[in-house]
Amino acid sequence: MTSRSAKWACAAFGLMLAVGVLPTLASAQGTVESGTATQAPPDGDQSGRGQVRITGTFACDSDLALNTCFLFIGKILFEASELVHAERCLFDEVGDPLAISPRSGSKSNDAVYEVDQSLRPTCRMQIKNRGKGVCEFQLKVDRAVIDTPSESPVSLETAFLLDCAGSAAFDASACWRSSVNGPGNWRAPRPDSECQ
Repeated sequence: MTSRSAKWACAAFGLMLAVGVLPTLASAQGTVESGTATQAPPDGDQSGRGQVRITGTFACDSDLALNTCFLFIGKILFEASELVHAERCLFDEVGDPLAISPRSGSKSNDAVYEVDQSLRPTCRMQIKNRGKGVCEFQLKVDRAVIDTPSESPVSLETAFLLDCAGSAAFDASACWRSSVNGPGNWRAPRPDSECQ
């Protein structure tokens, strides 16, 4: 994909998120299998030591070649606004959605996407194509400031797009609750009934 076509793709993705079109696409569904968010410390200046871990599954073509795709992360933990201060993982230097290319050595069925790991916060996503129309992902964000959700439990949204010859997208909300392990620790998924 050329830089120009990547630019058009990320602009379209941003527009779809803004107007709420993306969740209506069949390919833009998925399931959060597990999630943890740790604010460190939970109160006051976090010093950029927060962590997020999210795993899940989404529909994808069995022959989707992940090592040819650009990754666009639209939302990490989104309530009324993005709670994770990791703008460098979402936007480029001029404010457009960031096109993240697969790391060298990635395979068609197992690819790693990451931004410059020498700067904070760091973001890394591994995606595996298991075939039979299912992909798995693991998102890691480290050294970030994380805002506290408005309530517990709370529904938080995660969204991203893979753009290549056969694109795929993930856009799903999960029910998160503060952990019994102490303030500043959040876990998902909780039963949807808790967030209704």
